[in-house]
Amino acid sequence: MTINLKPDFLITKPEKLDLNCAIVLNGEDFNPPHVGLLLGNKYYSCTVNGLKLGFSFTQFCQILSRKKQKVVIFKTSLNMDKKLVESVFVEYQNLGVDYSCYKPLKTCFELVKDKPINAEFVYELIEFLTVENNITATYHFGFDPISNNMLVEIPRYDKQDVLNCINNAKIELERKIKTAVH
Repeated sequence: MTINLKPDFLITKPEKLDLNCAIVLNGEDFNPPHVGLLLGNKYYSCTVNGLKLGFSFTQFCQILSRKKQKVVIFKTSLNMDKKLVESVFVEYQNLGVDYSCYKPLKTCFELVKDKPINAEFVYELIEFLTVENNITATYHFGFDPISNNMLVEIPRYDKQDVLNCINNAKIELERKIKTAVH
């Protein structure tokens, strides 16, 4: 999936950005990306480090900026209820073989659209929402400075790539915990 990052949509002041419902992708190379949901200025995500429910988007951007992560945000025309989103994310908080960070996001969109969505991966969901005219803008930050439009490729990945990413994140978390204890 190729995304055209436009300078007009570069996020320089995350506290000024107010997106009612948006898909957030972040990572170093997006292979696979981490996936979250943005409602207003609140971020929702399931990670191996735990659940993020209503986390400050400004703080989230600061953390990702320090980690040198790239971020692409797909603004949608859809509206989601905060209580619905929180209940879905709580249901899927333990990442593993059965589901990844993408599952609660997809479930939220299926509930809002009131139909199953044939999209195994987030790039398929974004393509589906684009075809249905639900993607209205694409914001970004963390990329090299750009003077004109820039094309970014979100690579195709498979379930094994996702499982490897989750397992590597769990190993890294365990290493950090052991280091902190000793």
